[in-house]
Amino acid sequence: MLAGAALLAASLRRELAVAPGFEPTQILTVQIGLTSGSYREEKDRLVLSERRVNELPASPGISDCAISNSVPFAGEAERTIITVEGHALQPGESTRGYDATSARGD
Repeated sequence: MLAGAALLAASLRRELAVAPGFEPTQILTVQIGLTSGSYREEKDRLVLSERRVNELPASPGISDCAISNSVPFAGEAERTIITVEGHALQPGESTRGYDATSARGD
């Protein structure tokens, strides 16, 4: 069991040393549930989201803002089947993928 824990720790250390492909410093993520109360309808949630993504960058200390249904490394990306009409799959291609949707203000 001790050897397994040591291997796990070494693996985690190697994973943390890999560059994620973006600069992760000074980033804040927030999860907001909008499915009850005033935001039951999708159109109401969209109006609020658009307003917030455009207003927040004007706040002190905020340089940019985006909305996403998933953040990197959170384990929340949806497992999706994607097909393209008229495209024949080539050897090694798959219809399965991970989908994360993001939006950014003007």
